[in-house]
Amino acid sequence: MKGRALVFKGVGNVEVEDQEIAPLQPWEILVKTKYNGICAFEIHTYTGELPIDWFPTVMGHEAVGTVIEVGKDVTRFRVGDKVSTLGFSNYRDYYTVWEGHASKIPDDEEHMEYWLGEPTACAVNGIRLIEERSAGNKVTVIGCGFMGMLLIQLGVKRGMEIIARDLNPERMELAMRYGAKNDAPAESSQDVVIECSGSEQGLTAAEYFVRNGGVLALFAHHLPTRVCNTNLWHMKGLDVLNATPAASRDWTRDFQEAVQYIRDGVFDLKPLITHYFDPNSPQAALDTITKQRPADYIKGVFQFS
Repeated sequence: MKGRALVFKGVGNVEVEDQEIAPLQPWEILVKTKYNGICAFEIHTYTGELPIDWFPTVMGHEAVGTVIEVGKDVTRFRVGDKVSTLGFSNYRDYYTVWEGHASKIPDDEEHMEYWLGEPTACAVNGIRLIEERSAGNKVTVIGCGFMGMLLIQLGVKRGMEIIARDLNPERMELAMRYGAKNDAPAESSQDVVIECSGSEQGLTAAEYFVRNGGVLALFAHHLPTRVCNTNLWHMKGLDVLNATPAASRDWTRDFQEAVQYIRDGVFDLKPLITHYFDPNSPQAALDTITKQRPADYIKGVFQFS
């Protein structure tokens, strides 16, 4: 059995190929992809900002879809179940995944794109790591893109007093709908500043806003070389935290909790999924995001079926 796969051949080069589906292992489910999110990881690989040495490769790691076959040892799922999943290399029509890296979506849910479990797991892990620092509840989130919004949603639910900062007024309005405040933090006033913009300007602002002994949480992936005021970091005694999935102590737990948060209405992805792209034209999709990004863009997905 074959299906489409989006193969990244090199920088700026993605082609659609028919590829054989991997054999189903006893502990796995076979999923027919419905949607797959477009993450900064794929975008930066496409532009060459994130150098990799394993071209050609199939990317994609934010898939949702429908179970079409189950391995003989699978106990949690049956054919026809809608699922959100973890896993890499799933910009494909069909992919296999361990059942522990899948979570059920309600049968009557018509919009599976609102159930992206992997990015919401990133937010769960990030907030967990920040809470473990016990720095306090006065938090500023710099950068209200897709991930910034998820952090705001969960942080507010967890009792954080969040100030949102973004240059886009529409995004600021949405952040306030999620419970953030549109205030101007005073210098050295914040217990925690989460840098979620990925920009040097955002990093500079974060250094300025965080209090002495506070947490500077680097959530965004800062790819180019950055100029950091390490003297200020030292004089303020900052606790610099890379709040990324690599620091998770239990990624499966984070994922399952994240999907439960979607079920409970803590995460609301409906206003955040703004653009849908045809997987038959992956380069056109990525060029739109990287070269002609619409002003209202927050998050895009490939719609496979």
